[in-house]
Amino acid sequence: MSTSEYFNSGRQVDITVSSLPDRFEAVPNKVNKSSTSTRNSGRQVDITEPSLPDRSDTSDREIKYMLAAYEMAQHAFDDGEVPVGAVIVRNDEIIAKGRNRREKEKNALLHAEIDAINNACKALGGWRLWNCEIYVTLEPCPMCAGAIINAHIPKVFFGAYDFKNGSCGSVTNLFEMPYNFKPECAGGIMADECSELLKSFFKRLR
Repeated sequence: MSTSEYFNSGRQVDITVSSLPDRFEAVPNKVNKSSTSTRNSGRQVDITEPSLPDRSDTSDREIKYMLAAYEMAQHAFDDGEVPVGAVIVRNDEIIAKGRNRREKEKNALLHAEIDAINNACKALGGWRLWNCEIYVTLEPCPMCAGAIINAHIPKVFFGAYDFKNGSCGSVTNLFEMPYNFKPECAGGIMADECSELLKSFFKRLR
């Protein structure tokens, strides 16, 4: 077990996590004017951060579960997949995990959120996840935002913003449209770390 001291908007939080690799580095919140954009299996991801909202209210609990999602993203990284990870939490317990599996499974549907939702439905024996929360390292795309709505997940937390495909505020916000279910959403949690992991992956491809 190792201890990572995570700094969030000047506040020091001590979180114990298992086996974080050397590429995990805490980066102070700042405006990042660099851009990483690539096409991987037809999806272009733009993680430029021209103006991120203030996340000084990020809680220790949110960081704890985003770290778990980040670990899943690392597994995707190591498996040659775009590094996106997700976890679903119910009653302060992680009940399901997911990660990007599109390349290995040759399936366009297998984004991290879909993988996690599928596993949560199996774990709970039903499709309504109304008392759950989902944490994902990249802003959900239209498909995943729609799956979250259909699964009735009331709270969504994501890390990096996706200015090409993000459907929780960056390109559009499906959660504000007049559907019969409207999840609450908070973004920018560990945004720097999640963005850096994506950038490292795309840099390795070049």
